[in-house]
Amino acid sequence: MDDREHWMEDEDAAEEELRLLEAMTGVSTAMQQFNQVLAKLNRQSVELSKELGTAERQLSSSERRTTLSVPTVAAMATPEAQRTEL
Repeated sequence: MDDREHWMEDEDAAEEELRLLEAMTGVSTAMQQFNQVLAKLNRQSVELSKELGTAERQLSSSERRTTLSVPTVAAMATPEAQRTEL
């Protein structure tokens, strides 16, 4: 093998290495972007979880107030008044 053939093989190998490095850079960039999307989704999930917890507490508190509420005047009405309401 002469010097020219050896040089061409080295150049081909260098070009292939450059293509691989460019491909790896593309993959790395895509992975970083994907990671950013996952981080954003994670933050949104945490916020939604907090909001859900707040809503559940409010609902639970509302249900307790309803079940423990004092009877109203209408609920204590005479049987005749109750029949006319129905």
